[in-house]
Amino acid sequence: KIVVIDPACGGGNDGLVVEGIREKDITLEIAQKLKEKLDKTDIKVYYTRMDDVNPGEKERVFLANEIRADMYIRIQVDSCEDAGVYGTTTVYNGDYFIPGFGSVELADTLEREVVTSIKGKALGLSEAQTEEYAIRNITIPAAAVKVGCITNRQEASLLVREEYQERIADGIYNAILKI
Repeated sequence: KIVVIDPACGGGNDGLVVEGIREKDITLEIAQKLKEKLDKTDIKVYYTRMDDVNPGEKERVFLANEIRADMYIRIQVDSCEDAGVYGTTTVYNGDYFIPGFGSVELADTLEREVVTSIKGKALGLSEAQTEEYAIRNITIPAAAVKVGCITNRQEASLLVREEYQERIADGIYNAILKI
C-alpha cells in the first residue's frame, strides 16, 4: 500500500488563523503523530511536508500522481461563518471515479474513522470545488479531511491539544488500515 499524506498550508501560508491558532501548525502536528504510527507498518508513505515549508499545489499533485499512490489524504481544518458550527467533513473529487474504491469511499471511510476516534460529529461529505486544486487534479483516490472548525471556540481549543491531535491521527490511521 502506498499513501501520500498532505498536511495543508505551511511556510508563508498560515492557512486559517483564529486567535493566533494557525491551520499550518495543526495539520503538521497531526501529520507528525500519524507518521509515528505509520512508521511501524509496512505501508509506504510519502509526505508533502514534514516541517514548516509550503510546497505548491502543483508539486503536491505531481507527487501523488507520479508515484502512483493508492490514496492521497490531505489534512485540513475548516471554518464557518456560524461560530456555532463544529464537526468533521471530508472533500472528494467527484470527477474521478474508480469502481469499487475511489475518492468517495476514501472520504467516507476517513470521516467515519476520525469522527469515531474523536467521538465527534460528522458534517458529511462534499464534492471538491474549483478552488480545491489538489483534490480536483489528482488521478488517484483523493480526499481532504477537515478535522474541525477553527471558527468554533470549543473545537479550536481541542484542535491545539496534543491528545486530541493524537486521536485525529488514530482515526486517519484506522481509515488507512481499513482501505
